[in-house]
Amino acid sequence: MSDISSENPSNQTIAQNQTVPELVLLSLRGKLFSKQINDSQGTSLSNFQFLVRAYVLAGKLRSEGDESYIGIILPAAIPSAVSGLAIMFADKVPVYINFTSSFKAVSSAIDQCKIRRILTSRVFVKKAKLPDRKEYVYLEDIVKTITAADKLCALIAAATITPGRAKKRLFPKLSASINNTISVLFSSGSTGIPKGIELSHANIISNLTALYDVLDINDNDVIMGYLPFFHAFGFCGHFLMPLINGISVVYHPNPVESKKIGELIAEHGCTILFATPSFLNGYIKKCTAEQFKSLRLVIAGAEKLQSVTAEKFQEKFNLYPIEGFGATELSPVATVNVPEKKEDLGKKCGKLGSVGRALSGVKIKIVDPETKDELEINEEGLMLVHGPNVMKGYLNNPELTHSVISDGWYNTGDISKSDNDGYIFVTGRYSRFSKIAGEMVPHTGVENIIFEIVNSADARLAVTSVPDAARGEKLVVIHTKLTITVTDIISELRNRGLPNLWIPKPMDFYEVETIPLLGSGKIDLGKLNALAKDLTGVS
Repeated sequence: MSDISSENPSNQTIAQNQTVPELVLLSLRGKLFSKQINDSQGTSLSNFQFLVRAYVLAGKLRSEGDESYIGIILPAAIPSAVSGLAIMFADKVPVYINFTSSFKAVSSAIDQCKIRRILTSRVFVKKAKLPDRKEYVYLEDIVKTITAADKLCALIAAATITPGRAKKRLFPKLSASINNTISVLFSSGSTGIPKGIELSHANIISNLTALYDVLDINDNDVIMGYLPFFHAFGFCGHFLMPLINGISVVYHPNPVESKKIGELIAEHGCTILFATPSFLNGYIKKCTAEQFKSLRLVIAGAEKLQSVTAEKFQEKFNLYPIEGFGATELSPVATVNVPEKKEDLGKKCGKLGSVGRALSGVKIKIVDPETKDELEINEEGLMLVHGPNVMKGYLNNPELTHSVISDGWYNTGDISKSDNDGYIFVTGRYSRFSKIAGEMVPHTGVENIIFEIVNSADARLAVTSVPDAARGEKLVVIHTKLTITVTDIISELRNRGLPNLWIPKPMDFYEVETIPLLGSGKIDLGKLNALAKDLTGVS
């Protein structure tokens, strides 16, 4: 079987050796006095004002320290976007840190990047109830040090510095090669030490270029930007896409405030919404059709889009959400389920139940998980992805990088199949975690704790997941005969302080005679997932 790929001429942007800060500067200077950057607090900045702020901050950051990375702990808002661009202009790499992770996970990310400074805000730290850290540099304090001379220099720079001059004067190291790192995004660390995923200029630009084309984005589009930038979806779709492609964005710091987001979409006439299916369910409940009438495109990702969610969304808002598939390691999109004709965007998807076809320049193949031999059409196996969007690797961890990337092919860990038209259908996961309501939940971690509670050498059990209309997926526990009741197991899970998303419901425990195994003695995750679907009646 041949690779499933999208034919693509060479990416002109990458061929010209243009980097992210160059493209941002080119885009902003092209519409210098256009007010494209807005937030829910009523702030509206022209590109010129945005550039001035970035140049002022860059000057403060460049004046001290020889570190390669500077951290950012801020929500989706104008200061977060300014900080990211300012760090690039200071010839350093911005690292948006997941402030919702544990103290240990955040500390690990800081240590891995050897971060000495983290830009944040006293107001945000207090509101989010974050623990104090010695690396914090408060934007409020930086503002107090800004002089009239600093402002004048920034004004002149914003008005006169071209991308070519900036590359030589502002960010010569960062833009020396399109293969240099533009950012490091960290995994949640739910299954251990957070993985630092290094993305290059080429990774990001190739992905945004392909998305720009397939989603038919134009200069009149307005993005509703509420996903945090430490999330790959937010980093690319809400931070870099508006800046590189020269389109407007409206920021809001809290992604769970569905009612407020509906109001902002109506107020600003937003046309594009990137969302998780869980958020879409919130909009269905709390937003009106009138508020969403300006939207022309909704792209869902980060977790499985259930058909019932898509249908209810279309029924209420007369707009069909498009599903994409990807991972942070893929910068982050590999496929999008767009219809054949661009004029049908928003009216229907490409194929029901599919995550779509490969983006331009991306190749996908389905292989046997053990032999890695390529499978035939409609045969389920392991999905591998190849293309310019595949990450540079895991930060300072070549062994882990080599475990997931071989000859340029990234192992997604997903059980998938393809059809004759190149559409991909994801049917399960070989990797041992689920995305439940957008959060990563480790199967092995839950298994180990239940094993401790059961405390029986005779019992066998395995945790898997099946699609769930409300939260994307739900945990299912397949087990042999137990010597303790399911009620007692769940009670003990709660006593141990596990997050609610980690605790399976009583109805999702199923007793079987044997757990399906591979010849090697390992659990056959493909058969386990199929068994769970059969037991729960989920297709």
